[in-house]
Amino acid sequence: MNDIRHLSVLAGVVAAAAIVAVVVVLAGKGDDSRIDPGQEAHGTPDGKADDQPEARIETLSREIRAKDDRIRELEKKIAESGAMAEGAVDQAETAMLRERAAGLEKTVADLRSQLAPNPAAKGAYRFGLGEKTPFLDKADWPALSKQFVDLKNVIKQVFEEFSVTGDVQTKTQLAAQKKNMPLAIFAVGASNDIEGVGPNASFTHPAVMASFVREILAQAGQPLNASQDESVRKAGDAWVEREKWRKGRYDDSTLALSKMIDDADSKQRFIDDVRAVLAPAQISIMFD
Repeated sequence: MNDIRHLSVLAGVVAAAAIVAVVVVLAGKGDDSRIDPGQEAHGTPDGKADDQPEARIETLSREIRAKDDRIRELEKKIAESGAMAEGAVDQAETAMLRERAAGLEKTVADLRSQLAPNPAAKGAYRFGLGEKTPFLDKADWPALSKQFVDLKNVIKQVFEEFSVTGDVQTKTQLAAQKKNMPLAIFAVGASNDIEGVGPNASFTHPAVMASFVREILAQAGQPLNASQDESVRKAGDAWVEREKWRKGRYDDSTLALSKMIDDADSKQRFIDDVRAVLAPAQISIMFD
């Protein structure tokens, strides 16, 4: 019972706090079978496939260092050479190496720019939101995200205690309630800005979840880079299109429970899409 569909349905039946569903979602579905980003594409010197920018930077940096060493070797040889013909050949090779090294350095600079945190990534993501969201516009994402992580840790403790004893200690329950309260207040306030299905609609909205993901990773020292930020936005846009298609299928005979399950499935797909663009260290922070 650790995917968003089951949790959202359960919350609808027992009117559970909105935060619990999304905390467990970000604890992951336990599916580690997907290929981590970067496990295939560009080849590396040892023959393994790897297109992670970090790996490419390391590979190119080694190549640049090797060319720099060769340039220094040739410059020394030119300085010591008494034969003009030999010196001219060495000078030509030096010029060629410098040109190639400059090209590699530009490639490294481009890769580093991909890894740089997105300076424009502030506030909340906007996909699927209305034009006016006065409550969300004032949200303190750093403080909320810290509270989110604290609650996520308490929820893990709740599951551990229950799995061992079949019960949860009173102090753990009180800790969960204390950590949950600011987030529950946020979820209630956000519901004024967000329309959706079920009691978890505002908190499990992809724009809200993505904003938490971005801020939590930033606080952990593993921020989304510009490329990942763009991928998250595309995943959000894809969710918006799925919502249009999903709602267009309903009529007066559609059960509320069916709508809730469809809503949860679509949001779970968004979470899966976001996870797919994260690096292993980021996945560990968000899903372990």
